[in-house]
Amino acid sequence: VAYRCLDPTKVLLTSRNRIRLSCAAVPDVVTFDGNAANPLSLILHYQQEDLIALGKLVLALACRSLLAVHRDNIQASLELVSRTYSTDLRNFIL
Repeated sequence: VAYRCLDPTKVLLTSRNRIRLSCAAVPDVVTFDGNAANPLSLILHYQQEDLIALGKLVLALACRSLLAVHRDNIQASLELVSRTYSTDLRNFIL
């Protein structure tokens, strides 16, 4: 299963250190093609995109800024994560 819309703008931070993800299955509904020969063939690609998006989400949360995931800021953001958090978190983001 692929989420396909994991983006910092789709995450709701709630009390008790919880997050909620919105827009689940929206891309599947919007782009549904009933005539596709093998709709499951792209699942691995979508899952890979989800992993990249998860790394960006964790980077944005660690830096407490959506600007952290912009191309111009990623190197500085990763340096901030390296100074502030564990090597495991930095490796998870990468």
